Amino acid sequence: RFVAGAIAVHIHSFSASTLCDENANWVGPLVSKGAAASLGNVYEPYLQLTSHLDIFNNRLLHGFTFAESAYMSIPALSWMSVMVGDPLYRPYASWLQIDAQAQSAKSTSAWKMYHEFAVKNAARPAAEFRALAAKTATSARNCPMLEDLGSIEVRDRNFSAATNDFKQARACYENRDDVLWVVLEEADAWVKQKKPKRAVDLIREALRTASDAPAAPLLKKMEQDLLESQKR
Repeated sequence: RFVAGAIAVHIHSFSASTLCDENANWVGPLVSKGAAASLGNVYEPYLQLTSHLDIFNNRLLHGFTFAESAYMSIPALSWMSVMVGDPLYRPYASWLQIDAQAQSAKSTSAWKMYHEFAVKNAARPAAEFRALAAKTATSARNCPMLEDLGSIEVRDRNFSAATNDFKQARACYENRDDVLWVVLEEADAWVKQKKPKRAVDLIREALRTASDAPAAPLLKKMEQDLLESQKR
């Protein structure tokens, strides 16, 4: 299940055509798994008219409500767009409070630390930013930051660097579900390096200690798909 307060979105045609079936489309299942809010489409708009998730995320991080962020993220009003959740929900409202206790290092969350680091260092060249971010994340044991750096490397097709970041994130996380999610990301990065055996070995290692986890069926399917692809 999603952590309390999570907002989950997947861009897909007809993602919100029904909300009454937890196994149909996307919005219904996401909410049934604990998501506090989601965005979707009741029909099939052109891709450019769906929510721009970078804008949606940016507005949330800057303290706007769910409804405000959602409407800012769509380039045109349409009967196809659906927002499900409390319109006044502000997941990052506390980030805007100028309060000594809220700003203390003790109360600073991993994501808030990463956000503040990114804002402070956004003007640096990409290579310098990543090197400093990796050093900062490692010294602070900021697991989400390490994981996100891996995702950035994947986006830029630096798969070797990505696997290194994901490996550090795996060692950093304590929650089993977080570890298994990173295993999936790292395994995919190994596959993209044309090293499926490394991916299979990683998945099998994870399954030895997490065979009963909710993510286990997905890991097993990925393992099976990789083994079948190697036979072709």
